[in-house]
Amino acid sequence: MVRWKTLGKVAIFVDYANILHSYQDLGWRIDFLKLKELVENKGAKLTDCFFFDAVDRVRSNQVRFQQKLQSFGYQLSIKPLRFFFDPKTKTYSKKGDCDADLAVDAIRFRKRYETMFLFSGDGDYVKLVRYLRKDCKKKVVVFSQRDHVARILIEAANFFIPLDKLKEEIEFKEKSPQNHKRLPKEPLG
Repeated sequence: MVRWKTLGKVAIFVDYANILHSYQDLGWRIDFLKLKELVENKGAKLTDCFFFDAVDRVRSNQVRFQQKLQSFGYQLSIKPLRFFFDPKTKTYSKKGDCDADLAVDAIRFRKRYETMFLFSGDGDYVKLVRYLRKDCKKKVVVFSQRDHVARILIEAANFFIPLDKLKEEIEFKEKSPQNHKRLPKEPLG
């Protein structure tokens, strides 16, 4: 069980491409303002919120979503989505890896936090988590959907919190007029 007040200074790192996959199984989305408020209300000292994503720049709803996140205090690292053609299947696939960017910023800003809140289930972060814990003496809490998290990432972290356990506190509710003003609906792909 996580004792939020004992986590010291906390920085949130969101791998949004990874979290998007969880949305489909969860059936709900995260309200990123509520997420910040939750951390602060639980007694942790929030120092930074980092948000990593790759997007198709022509979608205006993505731009509005990013602007809203910035207004909430999130520091954005946005890459253009790349498309690759597979001649065998004659289809395009999307690629927008932000893993290296998140890892570099987690190390670069490590002196500003004592605990990393990692919103991702990507096993590629295991080496980063181990480094932060062993060499930097940081705590790492992984947040993800159970079916979208690598077991080795859970084992590497201090704590794992399934997103569904936070639903009541961080769910984005579209029906509320107040939320409509706060956060536009972001695309799911």
